[in-house]
Amino acid sequence: MPRRRRLKLSSRLQQGNIINFTIKRSRYNNSVSSKNTALKLPKALADSLNVEKEHELHKLIKEVGDKLMAKEDEYKLLKKKSEQLELKINALREEKRNLLKQRDHRKNIESQITTKNQRIQQVMKEELNVNAEKKKLKLLLNSFIKEKIKCLETMKKLVLEYLTMTKEITTKILKLAKLDTDFIHNDTKLQNEKQRFEALAREVEEFQEQAEEWKQQAREKLIEAKKRADIGLNDNLETVLTKRGVWEDFKNAPSKIDELDSEIHSMQARAESMFQIDERVVREFEKREEEIRKLEELISQTESRRQTHQEDIMESKRKWLEPLQRLIEQINNKFSHFFSCLQCCGEVSLNIPENSEDYEKYGVCIKVKFRDEESLRELTAYHQSGGERSVSTVLYMLALQELTKCPFRCVDEINQGMDPNNERKIFTLVVQTVCKACASQYFLLTPKLLPDLDYDKHITVLCVYNGPELLDYKQWSLKKFIERRERLELVE
Repeated sequence: MPRRRRLKLSSRLQQGNIINFTIKRSRYNNSVSSKNTALKLPKALADSLNVEKEHELHKLIKEVGDKLMAKEDEYKLLKKKSEQLELKINALREEKRNLLKQRDHRKNIESQITTKNQRIQQVMKEELNVNAEKKKLKLLLNSFIKEKIKCLETMKKLVLEYLTMTKEITTKILKLAKLDTDFIHNDTKLQNEKQRFEALAREVEEFQEQAEEWKQQAREKLIEAKKRADIGLNDNLETVLTKRGVWEDFKNAPSKIDELDSEIHSMQARAESMFQIDERVVREFEKREEEIRKLEELISQTESRRQTHQEDIMESKRKWLEPLQRLIEQINNKFSHFFSCLQCCGEVSLNIPENSEDYEKYGVCIKVKFRDEESLRELTAYHQSGGERSVSTVLYMLALQELTKCPFRCVDEINQGMDPNNERKIFTLVVQTVCKACASQYFLLTPKLLPDLDYDKHITVLCVYNGPELLDYKQWSLKKFIERRERLELVE
């Protein structure tokens, strides 16, 4: 604790109170502080107060106060001079640094001059043989020319190879563009066929409902005919007609409509010649007969259209299903290869429902196996852990990487929940797959990565710093940091 000089004086003021004055001077910066405290009136020895002593003390206090004010003025003046001297010292330090730099620069130039002089003297001491040097230069030039010819031949071969590869790449790009166009055309055609299929399906349903309605009407007509013939609804037709002795005639009746119509007209003529027929019954019979004929024709046409629509549906399904199965097979090959790199098993297949025409239930089935004692199981939230599902998801995305085209892919915290072994293997597979020349740009967002991972030259690592104690970006200046460091080194 610094030592301070203290001066304590007490005096009685006119009001009768006693004030305690304390004056302190700091040893560090010579600053002066004063403090006055009111004291209680004396009680024990109040009668023995020395008035003369009190006046002397008042006088002393006044003298000390005047000296204190003078010292404070002197301190302010000295402080101002100190600040001016500090500015001069800083200027001299800056000048010193400049002089040191100039001295170092001068020494460097002198050293270079000395080196150049030594080199000049060495060259002047050496005796040059012009003819020998010409021969050496000629031999060296010849060797350079031969090397240049070899390089030009190599360059020619490389240019030819480059042109060949460029042609191949151009041809493949054109083929790829044609395939993309065909794919878009086929996809549009598939959508149109799908809409057509849905319209045909609705039309078939309408036809089926209409056919069912016609069948119901035919059954009603059959019931009515049985009633008119006085035959029970549950009676066997052959038995009843045999009893009546007309079964043979009924069985030998023509099977074709034209022949049956002719036979009916013949029977009607015979009946009319035998007795008078009710005209109302005949007209009703002819009307029903015409309705039955029209219904049979409509059913035949509907069945023909349904058969045609069914063939169109099967053709559209074939055009859609076969490319889809080939695509799933390609995905399965990539997916299985990636899983084999992890010493595990996995497969991707097309899930076809029992009703193959229920297209809403088609889907992709992913099965994985991470342990030798297990069998392949479908990837669900119940059979696999979170880390295993993350591994399967990443490998499925990598399998799609070369089959689907998009400008970039973004994956957020996909390595969370993985064990270090699988995370390292997955990162290696991701690097090998996405760093190819034909791969899309890949963004991997993660709060942490394992140490000592293998990075490719095409990988860029971006670290985001954020927090309440971070310096504002407007105050971030690398140039100022370097200058501050240089100043500290000079001071040291």
